[in-house]
Amino acid sequence: MLGPGWIHLLVAFGLGQADAGLPSPGLAEVLERAGASEARRELLDCAFEETTTVEELAKDGTVKGTFTRTHAIALEKGELKRRTTVSESSTGEVSSLLTKEPPPPTKADARKQRSAFHPARQEEFRFRLAELDAQGRAKVVYWPKEKSPERAMGTAWLDARSGALVSLDATPSELPAHLDRMALHLDFEDTACGVVAKQVTASGEGGFLLFTMRFRSRTTLSKHRVP
Repeated sequence: MLGPGWIHLLVAFGLGQADAGLPSPGLAEVLERAGASEARRELLDCAFEETTTVEELAKDGTVKGTFTRTHAIALEKGELKRRTTVSESSTGEVSSLLTKEPPPPTKADARKQRSAFHPARQEEFRFRLAELDAQGRAKVVYWPKEKSPERAMGTAWLDARSGALVSLDATPSELPAHLDRMALHLDFEDTACGVVAKQVTASGEGGFLLFTMRFRSRTTLSKHRVP
């Protein structure tokens, strides 16, 4: 629905507290735990609903139109097994570029959509441990060694003990063609399927020649269960 394939990394990414008196983990430990946490999610079967609302914006920021679509999704070992459209609704005027049904991701797409913290992708990125807070969370800044539209850069908060993502901010390190701006924010929660993204917000602007489109979206994932 939202264009460039990299932003459909929506579907499957704890909130914990460090034990008092234990030494604080360094960057290498945080990355090792994050990699293990990301890899575990690919071993799970999970079913849930994904509802995305996208708004097309006028130049002054007012909403021209809104489109909402809900999918029922089933994952098998972290890969898409089934995606069924449950409902669609719209108000006002929304470009077909924003309402077009995204194609099911291939296995190659899914690999590209892994986060920078996945063990298979960490070698592509550089990391900096920016902060360890009193709640046992680690703030990590990440950026790719080589820029590309498929490699994001940004900041993440992780549970330093478990390695689970708490939140993640991302922008493409190199903007895809016809896209002038793109920003993504993900919030993670513990569910029946483990720690996964529960809400994703995005905003962007792009176009070609005399045509410019501005949008923002919110995706909510709910009703998680193990089939």
